[in-house]
Amino acid sequence: MRSKGEVEVGEARIEFLVEGTGDTVVLVPGGGLDATYFDGLARRVARGGFRAVAVNPRGVGESTGPLEGLTLHTLAADVAGVIEALGSGPVHLLGHGFSNRVARCLVADRPDLVRSVILLAGVGLVAPDVEIVKALHAWFRQDATESDCLEATKRLVADPATAEPILRQVKRWPAVAAAQAAADRATPRNDWSEPASKAPFLVVQGLEGRLESS
Repeated sequence: MRSKGEVEVGEARIEFLVEGTGDTVVLVPGGGLDATYFDGLARRVARGGFRAVAVNPRGVGESTGPLEGLTLHTLAADVAGVIEALGSGPVHLLGHGFSNRVARCLVADRPDLVRSVILLAGVGLVAPDVEIVKALHAWFRQDATESDCLEATKRLVADPATAEPILRQVKRWPAVAAAQAAADRATPRNDWSEPASKAPFLVVQGLEGRLESS
């Protein structure tokens, strides 16, 4: 059974969704998306004997807080506030897409809160081509229309036929996507890209995925 919680972190109030019991797995959604698209994964994690905690970034769902002047450190601190509120010690941390950066920044800033790290579709050794970069930028544009996002998604996924069903499963928050992109630009890459940590990392990248950049 899923429950909700909230925690104040500075000027922000961060909402999180909890399912299951056991060691905690914190799920941080990709750029401009809310935590509900983790529902299927959260249920599987809970059935596996863990407590799944999906975080709504500030500006998403019932999470609130300023969206101006952010850095990845700010977004990482929001997740850290959730972890501390849970009071469960170091957690397994999962970042999807854009939030692989938030996860790595959290490891750099608060290694005491992280037991292990899972990065989904966010880190690769091969840089994407120009077409993919343009599609990704379109997804993060605040003025992007549903049609723009559909065309961008077709370029980002391995099978363009899956783009429309994927979009039906997610809710996009354009202002948040734009704020997260600005936070990324405002944060030096050395702050988060290779955090010094003893926590093990697992990187999951689709063999046919077209987005391979970090």
